[in-house]
Amino acid sequence: MDGPLRFRFYGASPATTVILYLLYSTFQAQNMDRRIHILGVGNIGKYIAYALAGLSQTRTTPSVRLLFHRKSLVTEWEKAGCAIEYTPLDQDCCTSVKPGQTSYAHDVQIELLYDRESQEAEAAEGPIRNLIVTTKAHNTITALAPLRHRLDKNSHILFLQNGMGVTDEVTSALFRDPNSRPTYWTGICSAGVYSRGPFSIVHAGPGPLRFGADNDIAGSVAGGPLGSRKMHGGRRITVLEDALLKAHMLRPQRLSPGEILQAQLTKLVINSVINPLTALRGCKNGAVFADEEGDRDRRILVQEAGAIVRELLQQSTKTSPGATLSDSELLTAVAGVAEATADNTSSMLQDIRAGRPTEIDYINGYLVRKAELLNLPCQRHKELVAEIKEKEKEMAKENEEPKEDRDGGAGGNLPATL
Repeated sequence: MDGPLRFRFYGASPATTVILYLLYSTFQAQNMDRRIHILGVGNIGKYIAYALAGLSQTRTTPSVRLLFHRKSLVTEWEKAGCAIEYTPLDQDCCTSVKPGQTSYAHDVQIELLYDRESQEAEAAEGPIRNLIVTTKAHNTITALAPLRHRLDKNSHILFLQNGMGVTDEVTSALFRDPNSRPTYWTGICSAGVYSRGPFSIVHAGPGPLRFGADNDIAGSVAGGPLGSRKMHGGRRITVLEDALLKAHMLRPQRLSPGEILQAQLTKLVINSVINPLTALRGCKNGAVFADEEGDRDRRILVQEAGAIVRELLQQSTKTSPGATLSDSELLTAVAGVAEATADNTSSMLQDIRAGRPTEIDYINGYLVRKAELLNLPCQRHKELVAEIKEKEKEMAKENEEPKEDRDGGAGGNLPATL
């Protein structure tokens, strides 16, 4: 039999059994609503998981679950003691762990995708209400597709990735119906994090996690799971944002849709200059503008990108008052990041050296596509896309087994802004 009659409690009448079954079902649903899934176990994914697992355990504390696409990751997880190893290098990174000391997050669950014996087994995992995506941008659709049936209008997805344009692709490929589409959130993690093992991370430098809803949800959240009784903009905050805001080591900042859009566009311009130029020249971030050619490229790229992002800001209904993104501001931002991360290797250069696809299509490629729609010049960015594509082919040939790294994520041994 189906339903409550399958749950016969010893000594209980049928009516009592029904009541107990309903209470059990409600408890199970609430637990699922409070679970936070993380898709992508690169540096940023592990960093976020560690921070959320470190929250004080109470009845309402959400559990954290890493999603794996490969069975080999389960083996690596077991070898790592079923925990995330964390080591801060700076006293400002984490107040609970001293610099140089190591801590472990054991309160992390895992789930292996693509390992289902039947559709019933898949359904048994239940819906996903809170999902953080940290995969490489070009792997997002492939990674999300197996979860499509577990995501709906009551779900919230936070995209923590380099570049822009991913949410448009996700909508087109997976969630065309607006009535069943999850609520999208976007974020930027500026912490300096790198790996020294499959589930071991080093927190090299502090940086904020800025995030915000892709659309204005200040009035209400469409049926989504709610967090504590705290309020934000006249509504109760969601489980996802409540957990992030309580994870103080992340230095969380909840932004309005207009503020997060401006932050994304600023980051996009910075990445579109530093990433491809370091990848093509094979240099660290601090050396990319050392010569006349590098400085000239910086100015041309900012000039082209600046006109595009300002037009996008002007067309957006989410723009914050006072948002300008002038060329002068953008040049200063690019130079500041290059100086602050002078000893780092950009993620694009790391991908090139490893023979992996880069995220060029979501950085410079995104600007090129927008420039064509806006009828704006973008020649140098277009050239860089072609040059990086050619470099990808060259390096892929030199690597016998290029890896897509679908379970990896944005960020390398550098702040995640790059």
